[in-house]
Amino acid sequence: MRGEQDDALTHDVTPIAQLGPISLGDNNGVRELFGALPLHSVDRKYEIDAEHESLTINYLEVVGDIGVDDVWRDLIYNSVVSMASIPNLSDITYNFVGDGYSFTREEIEDVFGKRLPDLLASSGNGRPRFGPDWHLRNSASSSTHRRKEKPEECP
Repeated sequence: MRGEQDDALTHDVTPIAQLGPISLGDNNGVRELFGALPLHSVDRKYEIDAEHESLTINYLEVVGDIGVDDVWRDLIYNSVVSMASIPNLSDITYNFVGDGYSFTREEIEDVFGKRLPDLLASSGNGRPRFGPDWHLRNSASSSTHRRKEKPEECP
């Protein structure tokens, strides 16, 4: 069973909001951010390309072993929170063994609005304003993600 901090539907965003803005070039800040987000318990490696404002996270597990529905929700949640926290992040790719998913800032802003940092503000219970009673439950089946055509094998 997943704990509250392991699930996008119950995650408390307060510690992340307290980190403040993180630069994509701040390797420790990026690691700290993703260490506090759902999927933090899955082994992973980071590829930061500050010049192109992109981030790739290579998870060392198969999506099906984690749970497809859980992963979809967590990836959308993690994308929104990471783009709200890292102003210079324009796209993010998540690779799993045999699968890959990408999100752009434009896609996230089209769904959640241009003021992403405002979404980190708690609604009083530690949950972000875009929590489970907003778009998150329905976004997993929306077109805000792109599955990579030929996902790369994780190193």
